[in-house]
Amino acid sequence: MGDSRENAHGHRGRMITVKQIKNGKGYLKAHLSANDYYSEGEEVVGYWRGKGAQLLELEGPVDPVDLEAVRTNRHPQSGEKLTPRKLQTVFHDIGLAAPKAVSILAVVAGDERVREAFTDCVDEAIQELEKRAAVRVRSGSNYHTENVKMTGNIVTAVYIHDSSRSLDPQLHAHLVTGNVSYDHERGRWYALQPRLMLESANGEVRGQFLRSLTKRMEAMGYEVIPRADGFGIRGIGRELEQRFSRRSTQRKAFEQRYEEVFQKAPSKRRIEQFIKEGKKAATERFVDEYRLQFGKVPSTELTQQFVVDWRSSKLKKISTASVHRLQQAKLTPGEVSRLADLVNQSRSIRETKEAECTEAPAEQQRRKSQAKEVDDSKTETAQRQKESRSKPTTQGASAKDSRAPLSKRQLQRRVRQGLVVRAAFQGHPLGLVIGSLHRKARR
Repeated sequence: MGDSRENAHGHRGRMITVKQIKNGKGYLKAHLSANDYYSEGEEVVGYWRGKGAQLLELEGPVDPVDLEAVRTNRHPQSGEKLTPRKLQTVFHDIGLAAPKAVSILAVVAGDERVREAFTDCVDEAIQELEKRAAVRVRSGSNYHTENVKMTGNIVTAVYIHDSSRSLDPQLHAHLVTGNVSYDHERGRWYALQPRLMLESANGEVRGQFLRSLTKRMEAMGYEVIPRADGFGIRGIGRELEQRFSRRSTQRKAFEQRYEEVFQKAPSKRRIEQFIKEGKKAATERFVDEYRLQFGKVPSTELTQQFVVDWRSSKLKKISTASVHRLQQAKLTPGEVSRLADLVNQSRSIRETKEAECTEAPAEQQRRKSQAKEVDDSKTETAQRQKESRSKPTTQGASAKDSRAPLSKRQLQRRVRQGLVVRAAFQGHPLGLVIGSLHRKARR
């Protein structure tokens, strides 16, 4: 098996870890195609991602032959050498893990929607990492510098596992990224400079991953509880999460033992060593550390008590079905029922939201029709009122006519009528007065 080294990006409390694989021979069989345990006849198949993979005509399921070509710095199609220099590191294994509550829903409760959501978020994270891919600039005055230029392409084989070496539910992905990137300007492949990628892994990329996964979990009908180290899910308590976090429990116990023996808390680097070291390496480290601190060799009993939960370098031989049965056995009947109810409730909430979205257009159209009817009614009423104000009544017309200017002929006629009436009131008979008025009117 090829040697590997976990850098500072993999320390406690972060869900993104990075291992630099120096040689990588046998890494596929030992760490990727097996689901963190070994089961004969079962195999985890990876898939290709990244613009660099497209340039190498790599897509779909990972063929071990193609992955081996990338490991040995050869073009998978032509067999030609990729980078001009020998690669000191062949892969960067970037680990991306889901929050424990998400893993419980996906693996123990069996909600396949959660697996799909996690895979989608992993693909998005790869795109964010790829934006920061670069190669060193070695020409001219840049030869002895660490200057880089952005290339924006990587070659990544993605392997998704659902359980840890401790057989706990742990949905996580290995982004096995080849140490190569294509420089379009110079027209050839160079060693990947991953510094910008890795520096952003537990910053911007982790934040984007959590936001995206949160959004998808809520869309599925789950209630997300934000936390400093990620998020939880309403209905899955901390106690249940701890029960399915054996390695986390072991780490806390190690920290307590270390403080009792050395009277100080272990450094982050020391915790990383505990997480990845096997029994032999862990024992040698403790003996050397004890001798340096106290000037003597620790007793065999103390050494065995301290190195009690070392990490095995060999995968456990167990089938996936057996792993899932062991995980289910950690639940009480009531917890099994509550988990099933939680999944069913989320599906019901999701279906309700989808129904509302389906009915929304019809409801909107109905409201628009009602609003249009109201608007038409208001417009018609306003028009009638306007017409009513503009059309004069008989009384109004008479008043308007009485105020209109009289013509000269009308004035003369009224003067004559007035003279006749005056004459009648001066002693003329009534019949004569009426007759005179009629004649004047006819004229």
